[in-house]
Amino acid sequence: MQAESLFERAVIVFEKRSRWTPELERRFAGDNVRVRACRSTADIDELLDAETATATVLVFDLASAAIECLHYLGRTFDRRRSVPVIVIGAGENAELEWLTREAGAIEFLPEHLGGRDLARICRRQWSVMTVG
Repeated sequence: MQAESLFERAVIVFEKRSRWTPELERRFAGDNVRVRACRSTADIDELLDAETATATVLVFDLASAAIECLHYLGRTFDRRRSVPVIVIGAGENAELEWLTREAGAIEFLPEHLGGRDLARICRRQWSVMTVG
């Protein structure tokens, strides 16, 4: 008998300082969503492989480590086509939008957006994943 997933949806957030993870945990409280923080791109694949949710979204905060994010996205493009990638970047990182999009990001968001907006975008991606 196979164990069932406790969570239908998941978000893996790459950020060096905790900002979006607690905000998304608050926004998704009671919604059957697992929010996982990740401090190293080396851990992302392990978290993705271990994730049992039926729909997972990756969120990258470029303010944390833009070069590390870009290297990961470029290196793993073919392997993670089924996992939507949302990138948060602003200021000096705004010029990286097209590089991240070419590496598979489906959204490039301004840093000043709120948690409510980011949660809405995650929900939209999950609905696309379950329809398609």
